[in-house]
Amino acid sequence: MTKQALVLCGGLGTRLGGLVTDVPKPMLPLEGRPLLAHSIDCLARAGIDDVVLAAGYKADVIRNHFSGWHGDVRVRVFAESQPLGTAGPARWLESELADTFLVLYGDVFIDLDLRGLLEAHARHIPAATLLVRPSDHPWDSDLVQLDAHDVITGFIPAGAAREFPRNVANAAIYVIDRRLTDTIPGDRPCDWVRDVFPAALAAGMTLRAHWFSGEGFLKDMGTPERLALVGRHLEERRMVERARAAPAPVRTVFLDRDGVINEELDLITTPDEFRLLPGAAEAVARLNAAGMTVIVVTNQSVVARGLCSPAGLEAIHDRMRERLALAGARVDAVYFCPHHPETHHRDGGDPALRVACNCRKPAPGMLLRAAREHDIDLAAAVMVGDRVTDVLAARRAGVRSILVGSRPLSPTDPRPDARAASLSEAIDLLLASPPGPAA
Repeated sequence: MTKQALVLCGGLGTRLGGLVTDVPKPMLPLEGRPLLAHSIDCLARAGIDDVVLAAGYKADVIRNHFSGWHGDVRVRVFAESQPLGTAGPARWLESELADTFLVLYGDVFIDLDLRGLLEAHARHIPAATLLVRPSDHPWDSDLVQLDAHDVITGFIPAGAAREFPRNVANAAIYVIDRRLTDTIPGDRPCDWVRDVFPAALAAGMTLRAHWFSGEGFLKDMGTPERLALVGRHLEERRMVERARAAPAPVRTVFLDRDGVINEELDLITTPDEFRLLPGAAEAVARLNAAGMTVIVVTNQSVVARGLCSPAGLEAIHDRMRERLALAGARVDAVYFCPHHPETHHRDGGDPALRVACNCRKPAPGMLLRAAREHDIDLAAAVMVGDRVTDVLAARRAGVRSILVGSRPLSPTDPRPDARAASLSEAIDLLLASPPGPAA
């Protein structure tokens, strides 16, 4: 298994302005520690025990802080005498590198389990394995083209023309086999995506993709806005950790919409298609009577698909509120995700919403946003949904879960904390004996 990482720390960070006047981007402080310290901790959790830092701008700051040992990880810092691009350091430092090594960028915050990527590379032994995921800005990202077996067939670099591409973006974390360094020119700067990987494909080498599972977080910190998103992630991580550590009596119930509150059609696009499930309104009214906060969190890709406008979706939710009110029930808030991560369909819709996001379940974004905006204690919350995506969203938010309906679970699906036939039965369970702590 790969035990070494090459971390690229040569960028100037000009988009961060005065934040990098005294320190390079990888040394920006996060929770009182440099970004690189967080990255090295993440690498150590994956079994990496040798880290090579290829530094450029203000390399002495990095060397003074990291040369030697960081816990059980040996760290060596090498300063570029001239810019070498993203791939050049692998050729320049070839004598220092192992037969396989991980490559990541020093200005990318990573908080994820890298072992799946390393294990995938060890199984297939390609020239390189690239971590990929849907992008939140696919129209100007580096995109990766794949066959049906996740073998890479080509690249669409950022800025290159594209029309309805599949949303498979380069996540900028690679496992590299030493033989790939032979394709790196030694006389000029070069880039992995623009130069090295296409040259490897042309030479008949195999490159593979490994999909980011969605568990964890990674973000380029190259702008103040993205730096702020990393800060928010760290705040939310603390919220989730506290919730998992000390579950409390339930005071908030998150409800999925389709299949839980109302009959599930293929896609509901008008208020007239909205029909409450038997007993759903009465179940919500019982939550209200018990003093619970009730919040709907629902994926609604009908907006991204162009099948329903935001105003039309609000009309559907007004119909939901009207039908609930007839039974004396109410919801305290409705959160919806309008996005859809697929970009390769030609069925119209809104390209600005055909993106990956952190709100579409199984991502926990809607639950975390609701917690911030309504001062919700996640330790005292439960998610009721009818799909595995609801269970995953709950788990990632540190929230307990009840899965309703008879949908079967595969051996690899996450297990909910409880199961029920319907929302009404779920509320029976909840009011009689709340489910145990979230996994």
